[in-house]
Amino acid sequence: MEYVTGVAMEALFKVRYWDYSNQRFNFQGHICLSSTLAWGGLTILMTRFVHKPVERLALGIGTDVLTAAVILLTVCLAVDFTLSFRAAIDLRDILVKMETVREELERVQKRLDVIIALSNEERGIKRQERSEKLDELTANIEKRLQHIRERMANGRAAYPDNVREEITELLVKYKLNLENRGQLTNLKEFYKRMLKGNPTMALGRFKEFLQELKEKAEKE
Repeated sequence: MEYVTGVAMEALFKVRYWDYSNQRFNFQGHICLSSTLAWGGLTILMTRFVHKPVERLALGIGTDVLTAAVILLTVCLAVDFTLSFRAAIDLRDILVKMETVREELERVQKRLDVIIALSNEERGIKRQERSEKLDELTANIEKRLQHIRERMANGRAAYPDNVREEITELLVKYKLNLENRGQLTNLKEFYKRMLKGNPTMALGRFKEFLQELKEKAEKE
């Protein structure tokens, strides 16, 4: 059950809510021997010792009261499941949008590289790999924009009108994506609790963004 649940949640939410990859005798990080034995022990404890007195207590309650309690608990569980499911979907969407922001910023950086290269100004502008962090990516774009501004202000580069228009468009895209990124990291309290409650939450290409959100949730 733990393995199937883990695989299904990862496929649906694009996030692994628990990860046993650092444990011995694990299988794909979804289950491990120590955890399975612990769950087995707890199951025996619940069925052999805890369930019996709870069953006696439940059977001693009047039918009307018991029915009302069951309905109330069912409603509470349904509401909790709905809210948790919605939060998980929203968190997935936030991570996907943050990845989209990164890709757009990478396109901005590449176009700035092309403009600089065509103007024979490539000296001192270091190309960056796809693996760089988002903060490093924005810092590199800032350097390129500053480099172009200085060249234009000092009259060392006379860009054609179409290039100037493209630079302006790239600047607008850059600022919009920075604003979108800031909005995406402003998490509601519910999402902060979810991140704090799942300390081993992680997943592949979203790892950097997930870590950023978790660190922000811890600070606030």
